Amino acid sequence: MKTLKRFMVNNKIKLLTIISLVLLLSTIMLIPKNITQKTITGYLSVASALGTADYALDGTDDNVQFKTALDALPATGGVLQVVSTATINWHDGVTVTRAIPNVTIIGTGAGTYFDGDGVTAIFTAGGNNWSFENFRTDAGGLAYGATTGYSIKNVMVGTTYLQDRTGNGTYTSASGTPDYVVGVNTSTDDVPGSTGYWVKSGSTGQVLRSTASPSDDDIQWAVDQVASSSIGGRILLSAGRFYESNPINFASATGKSVVIEGQGKLVTIMNQTANITSFFYSSVVHNAIQIKNIYIEGDKVTYPATIGIDGTNCQNLNCWGVQVWTVGSHGFKNVSWVEYCSAMENGGSGFYNDTWGLNATFVESAKNVQYGYRLCTDSELDSFDSAENGIGIYLPDGQFPILVSNGEITMTATVPSTVGIQLAGGNPSYILSNINIDVGIDGASGIKTTANSVGCQLSNINIRGRTGGGYGNQILFDFTNAFTRSVLNGFTASQTDGIGLKLDLGWESLASKSYFVNGEIYSCATPINVATGTVGITYELRNIHTNDDVNEKFTENSGTATILNTATSVVVTHGLAITPDVNKIKIIGKENPTNDVGTIWVDTITATQFTIHVENDPGASNFDVGWSYQE
Repeated sequence: MKTLKRFMVNNKIKLLTIISLVLLLSTIMLIPKNITQKTITGYLSVASALGTADYALDGTDDNVQFKTALDALPATGGVLQVVSTATINWHDGVTVTRAIPNVTIIGTGAGTYFDGDGVTAIFTAGGNNWSFENFRTDAGGLAYGATTGYSIKNVMVGTTYLQDRTGNGTYTSASGTPDYVVGVNTSTDDVPGSTGYWVKSGSTGQVLRSTASPSDDDIQWAVDQVASSSIGGRILLSAGRFYESNPINFASATGKSVVIEGQGKLVTIMNQTANITSFFYSSVVHNAIQIKNIYIEGDKVTYPATIGIDGTNCQNLNCWGVQVWTVGSHGFKNVSWVEYCSAMENGGSGFYNDTWGLNATFVESAKNVQYGYRLCTDSELDSFDSAENGIGIYLPDGQFPILVSNGEITMTATVPSTVGIQLAGGNPSYILSNINIDVGIDGASGIKTTANSVGCQLSNINIRGRTGGGYGNQILFDFTNAFTRSVLNGFTASQTDGIGLKLDLGWESLASKSYFVNGEIYSCATPINVATGTVGITYELRNIHTNDDVNEKFTENSGTATILNTATSVVVTHGLAITPDVNKIKIIGKENPTNDVGTIWVDTITATQFTIHVENDPGASNFDVGWSYQE
C-alpha cells in the first residue's frame, strides 16, 4: 500500500511537471523570443530562465546594445528582458527611445541599475503604453514626452521609490496646464497601491514622487522644483485634505513666479497638525507668489501663534479665493493683494498689514478676536464685509494714504466688538466712503478717533445703533479726540439710546477747522453732544437735520419774540445745538409799534439763549421781532 501511494504521488509530480512545461512552451509560442521579446544579459549576470540572451553587455556604453535590442522589436511593440546584477553603464547625455507604442522594459530588481550622467533620462517613452518594471536608475530617471498610458512598477529613480504608478496624460485648470500636480490618493485615483500623497508632472502625468502617509513635503518638493527653473512655475493641488506639519516656504524661488492653486474652498483643504509658524510664507524677500482656491484650517486653541499666509518678507504675495479659518494668530499677514478671500474666527486679525500696503477687493472678515482689517500705508479696501470682529477696521497712526469704500460692518457681542472703524491719528489722509455700520452692543462706537486725525475725508457713512434700553453708552460718531482739517459729508446716525454725534474738536486755531455737512440724525437719545471747554471755533456744521423734540434742523431755526409795553428786551430760547455766532443772527421788526423803539441789538449769547434789546419802550402795541439763524 505504501508503494502504491508513493507511486501515485510521484506520478502526480511528474504530471504537474509535464503540464508546467506545456504551459511554458505555449507562452513561448505566443510570444516568440526572436520577435517580440529580447533578452539582454550583463557581463555579471544571473542565469536567464528564458535561455540564451539575445544581447550581452560589456559595461561600456551599454546603451548601444539596448538601442539595438529596442530597434529589433516590431513596430507594434514588445518586451526587453534585462537579466543583470551589475551596473549598466550609459554614455553621458544619451537616452534610449524609439517611436513605437507598447514597449515593456523589465529588470530583475534592485540589482538592475542603470547609471548615466544623473541628468539625462535613461529611457524616454516613444509612444503610448510603455511599461517600466523592477530596476533602478540614477537621478536622470525616465521621461515620457507627450505619451499616455505608461506604467511604473517597483522602480527606484535616484532616491525616489515608485511603486504601482500609472500616468493619465495632462492636467489642466482654469489657469492652464500646471508644471506639477500634488494629489491626495483616493480609491478612484489613477495612482493605485498607496495612501498619502503623490506628485505628477502636469504636462505628462508621470508620477515623480509619492509618500505612503500624508505629508506637506510633497508640496514643498514641488515648490523647490519650479524654483529650479529660470522663471518659476505653477503647482496644482488636487481635491482632498492635506495635513501640514511644516510651513510651505518659498525661499528657494526668490525672484521667480510661483503659483499654487487648489480646487476651491472646502474642496482643497490644508489642515494643521503641528505648531507651525504659518501655512505659507517666505523667509527671504520674494516678489511673485500667487495662492488660489485653497481652504486653510488651523487649530487656534492648541497652536495660538500660527499665521495662515505670511507675506512679511514677500513684496508681492497675492491670494485669490482663499479662506483662512481658526488659525491662532492672523489669517492673512502682509499679503499684498487679495480678491474673493475670507478670514474667519482667527485668534488675531483677519487681515493684518504693517509692512506692505493691502489691496483687497470682495473680501470678508468675521469673528476675529483683534481686527477685521488692520491697514497701513498705500492700502485700499473695497467691497468688503466685517462682521463681529474686535475692531472692524483699524487705521493706524502716521499711515497714508488709506482708502476704504463700499463695505458693511456688523458689531455684536460675540467677540465682542468695540469699534467699527478706529482712526488712530497722525497725518493719515484716510478716505472713507459708502460704508454702513451696525452697532449692536452697548459701549461701542461706529467710528471713533483715538488721537488727532488730520486731513480725513469721510462721505456717505451710515451708522445705526440700538434703542429700547441697555444701549445708553453707544456713540455712533465719536470724535472725542481731535478730528482736524477734515470733512464728514453725507452721513446718517440713527436709532440709539446713546449719542448720535459727539464732538470735542478743540485745537489750535481756525485753520484747523473741520466740517460736518449734509447729515441726518434721528431716533437718537442725544442727537449731538458738544463737549464744553473746547479751545476756539474749530468746526462747522452745515445742513444737519435732526428730529429731536426741540429742533427740526440742527444749524437752522427761526421764531418771533415779543418785547412788551414798558419793556426794552426779551430773552429768546433759540433751540440751536451750538452757541450761535452773533454775526449770523438775523433780526427784523414785524410791525410799526406805538413808540419808535430806536436801535435794536443782540447780546448775552449762550448755548441755549440770546437777548434782543431795543433802545426805547415800544408802547401799548408791544413790538414783535422776527429772528432766524442758519449755519
